[in-house]
Amino acid sequence: TMRTTLIEMLDLKPGMRVLDVACGAGANFPYIIEKIGPTGTLVGTDYSQDMLDSAHRQFVVDRGWDNIKLVQNDAAEMKFAEPFDVVICTLGLAVIPRHEMAMERAWEALKPGGVFGIADLKESDRWYTLPIRFVSDLMDVFIIADSTRKTWPWLEQHGEDFAFRDLFHGYLFAATAKKPVTE
Repeated sequence: TMRTTLIEMLDLKPGMRVLDVACGAGANFPYIIEKIGPTGTLVGTDYSQDMLDSAHRQFVVDRGWDNIKLVQNDAAEMKFAEPFDVVICTLGLAVIPRHEMAMERAWEALKPGGVFGIADLKESDRWYTLPIRFVSDLMDVFIIADSTRKTWPWLEQHGEDFAFRDLFHGYLFAATAKKPVTE
């Protein structure tokens, strides 16, 4: 799946500090916690307090994972005192207003040498999807997303060791880049 592909690309290790931007109800949390273990820290942010409450109930209360911190904020304005080893955003940048600002804030939250990973919707440019191009348009309407946003070139321009994987016939992607140690 898209999430497991991105998690594999991130090479998470026990004890890492991870920021999950636009985490929603925490769909990434099990994948992340499995890799960073009880010594790691996972901070999830979302604009919706309802989503964060759901994530808190499911993972902190029901599973007892006490190394998860949840923060309600606007991704375009988030700021953190301590930097993160990894910043991840799945299915968020296609829906976040001011997504460029959110990417800048995510990059700022990343420590030098850390990795930023994105997995999201995209328009498929494969020849065999041309007759069904309306599928992207329908997805955009029904989930209020913008699959025409191309966020991976930003990642490629800002980072090193850029990696990109086209997924699900080109309608999804996963991309990672490392923040240079000297910027």
